[in-house]
Amino acid sequence: MDESEDEDEEKKKESDGFTTKLVAQIIKNLQVHLTNIHICYEDRITCSFPFQFGFTLHKLVFQTTDEKTSSLKMNKNENIVHKLITLEFLAFYWNCNQVDLLYDMESFTLDQLLHNLITSKSDWHAPLGYILSPINLTANAIIHRKPEEDHFKIPIADVDLKLDFFSLRFSRIQFKSLMMLLDSMDRMKLAMPFRKWRPIGIPVSGHAMKWWKFAVTSVIETDIKRRINNWSWEKMKQHRKLLKSYKANYVRKLMGKSSDCEEIERNLDVFSIVLVRGEAEMEVKQMRLEMKKEDKKEKKGWLSGWWGKKDNESQDDKQVC
Repeated sequence: MDESEDEDEEKKKESDGFTTKLVAQIIKNLQVHLTNIHICYEDRITCSFPFQFGFTLHKLVFQTTDEKTSSLKMNKNENIVHKLITLEFLAFYWNCNQVDLLYDMESFTLDQLLHNLITSKSDWHAPLGYILSPINLTANAIIHRKPEEDHFKIPIADVDLKLDFFSLRFSRIQFKSLMMLLDSMDRMKLAMPFRKWRPIGIPVSGHAMKWWKFAVTSVIETDIKRRINNWSWEKMKQHRKLLKSYKANYVRKLMGKSSDCEEIERNLDVFSIVLVRGEAEMEVKQMRLEMKKEDKKEKKGWLSGWWGKKDNESQDDKQVC
């Protein structure tokens, strides 16, 4: 029994395919080193005052290490990967008061200024309105690809985090500018369908005719014409024909044949695609059940040629007796 169990375990270990081994090697050898990252967004239109927000990162390291760097002692195993993740001076800021906008600066001076605003050990920029003060984080991660081989004595992922300092704060003016920015984004999303008819660079006062034309055109094009078009007989007939074509193509795809589903899906909405796919899947299930029944009938017919005569002879013998 022990030998058979050992053979089974060896077979399991050797059952890894090429893609599995390739992914494991990529995870082992993947290393990331990033330094001096600064992303900034500024706005001078949404609120009555300009504001800017962003995040800075002095250093990010993601690299493979050995067992000595981790807190757990383990035997050497190909399925175990040790990773060291280091974040140095990660910070989020939101400036609202007396902001010097970067919009009008030249590219060279802009890059230099953004680089100088990154917090590090030597440079601590207190004037920035930090939401998340600069933090340093170190994580030792142990990843086990196959914990079942060790009977789950070792978890799939074991992470040891070390965070030296954490400070999160949000002032009233920062919160106000955030809510106004979100409201502005919602309004821009609502106005997006009508933007192509909107008069550009024309004030409302003194040009009432053009703005009324914009309002009427927006309602007619997006609401009235859409309803008329969707409920016309030609549109419904065309849509029904498209659904039937998609259903036939999806049935062919489920049966392993070539189909044109991707081209038809571009002209259908999500609800129609889900509905037709459900109908097609039910139809394919019924077709497969019928095929199985036919196969069983064919097998029974083939066997009856061998055993059918003996069954008839036994019945005749019983009648004679």
